[in-house]
Amino acid sequence: MRLFSTLGAAVAVLGALLVASPAQAAAPAKTCVINLSAGNTMTCHTTFTKAVAAATGGYITDAPDTAGKALTDRSFQGRLNETEKVKSHQATTAQAATVLSIDYDGTGTGGTSFIWSGDNGCTATSTDVDYFVNSMPSGWNDRVSSNLTYANCWVNYWEHNNHTGSSTGYAGSRNNLGVMNNQASSERWS
Repeated sequence: MRLFSTLGAAVAVLGALLVASPAQAAAPAKTCVINLSAGNTMTCHTTFTKAVAAATGGYITDAPDTAGKALTDRSFQGRLNETEKVKSHQATTAQAATVLSIDYDGTGTGGTSFIWSGDNGCTATSTDVDYFVNSMPSGWNDRVSSNLTYANCWVNYWEHNNHTGSSTGYAGSRNNLGVMNNQASSERWS
């Protein structure tokens, strides 16, 4: 009887511990932004809407609240791709940044996203380098698996810092980086 009593007490204590320990809530996903023309300062935002507003210098403030929803919103995709043209024709948007690309940590442009912007879009040739980053920002090394490109930009991902090792070659939007999935340590836009 004593063994049953001790075992019963142990089960009761264990049960109390399990109930008393609240489950850890997952941290909300953040979308970060870097303007490659403005000192590469990174800002992170709790919603995709806020990140797009930051990436476009306040030009687009009504983006969908998640990158997933934004993918299916053709109107939003068109406005995002036109930020450079609109900026050059309207003095009120002269300070707006141009979205160059969005990196995703999942294939098929899924998962968490990272937005890259600059003062202008890319030139019409892929034989020059319009923007570059020698190393991925904190938390994004060896993480990119797909991307969307805008403003006439093509992206080349490199395996190591300073554009060394294997690379993907320049291309536009990709649903999958193939053998370079989760391998990118530096990036160039042309």
